[in-house]
Amino acid sequence: MESDQPREKAGAKKEKKKRKPPSALSRAAWLLGRREYSKKELYDVLVRKEFSPEESQKAVDYLEERGWQSDERTARMLLNSGSARQYGPARIMATARQKGLNPEMVEGVLEASEHNWLTQAQNATKRKYGEAPYPFDLQVKIAGFLARKGYSLDICWKIARNEAHDE
Repeated sequence: MESDQPREKAGAKKEKKKRKPPSALSRAAWLLGRREYSKKELYDVLVRKEFSPEESQKAVDYLEERGWQSDERTARMLLNSGSARQYGPARIMATARQKGLNPEMVEGVLEASEHNWLTQAQNATKRKYGEAPYPFDLQVKIAGFLARKGYSLDICWKIARNEAHDE
């Protein structure tokens, strides 16, 4: 029996049901599922996605209370990813400031890590410039390279002049 309704052609697109837009809380949870965000960073993203400031703040606070968002965890993630890229403590601190993290808390995370910045800087230098000794013009380049990576001037010149010994 054929009905009086017209048949749909093969390959014809069906109408998509319109989804209701996500809430600030669901958007924030989805974002945190992808990577760690600081409170400020998460709030800014939500406001940019056209959620109200009040709704965004409420969602961020809710997620922080439940332990889904943590600025300390974000700082540890920055330390791990920064040291994997052979960045020094100054560069990691600058990134943390950009993300709105508390400088004292980040400093505490850096100190608690007991990271050997001198060894990491030596490894970065060997990887880019090879083994020491270095001629003077290369020493200047090495010091600039390490300074841009976020190491102290003391470490930069110790390594460039081949005076660095694990202390």
